Amino acid sequence: MKFTIREMLLITLVAAVLLGWYAYHRRMVARDAAWEKAFERLANELATASETIPREIGIDTPNGPWRIWQKPVLPLPPGAAR
Repeated sequence: MKFTIREMLLITLVAAVLLGWYAYHRRMVARDAAWEKAFERLANELATASETIPREIGIDTPNGPWRIWQKPVLPLPPGAAR
């Protein structure tokens, strides 16, 4: 079985496109998993944060660290309107 140069170039092109797509797909799946993990961690920190103590909550995301300031929530005095 003989292959021409044109056929070999076509096979090489198809293999390169498939490998490129596979590498890109794996990278996007890993990025999505990293974002999901970061936001899950943030949700856990926010759920356990105190409502009266101001604090900085930081998470490391794939695009760099995020800093979120949580303001203290103080109870209103009796008779105050919201």
